[in-house]
Amino acid sequence: MPKETKSPRIPPPKTYLASPLYHAPMWRDWKTANIGINIVSTWHDSLTIEANDKNPSAAVAGWRKNFVNLVRCKYLLAFAHTGDQPNGTLVEIGVGISKFKSIHLVGGFPWGSWKYSPYIHEHDSLHTALLAIKKDHYS
Repeated sequence: MPKETKSPRIPPPKTYLASPLYHAPMWRDWKTANIGINIVSTWHDSLTIEANDKNPSAAVAGWRKNFVNLVRCKYLLAFAHTGDQPNGTLVEIGVGISKFKSIHLVGGFPWGSWKYSPYIHEHDSLHTALLAIKKDHYS
């Protein structure tokens, strides 16, 4: 009788979450909810991230960690509403573009013409962005 072969388990997609700081609680909820992606960003885990503007050494350390995490990911999910000022988010997207990451934009923010760059996908909701990431990863 032939041996049954098991297909290797594909690990969940490594995804970096980028948004204005005030969305951090939502990302923390996502991490604890185990939504089927491997969240590699960590900036949203700190309860004192807003204080980095007044503590340059902490900000430098935080950005270094963000850049390392951006290199580790395959997908970047960026979320910003119209009227937001996603300064850090735009930096993170720029790093993602330079590293040829698959970038998924959500939230109605007027991203600009660069959203038509290769590797960038715009979605109507976080749900459709998650589905697209998982579909790409597992196909």
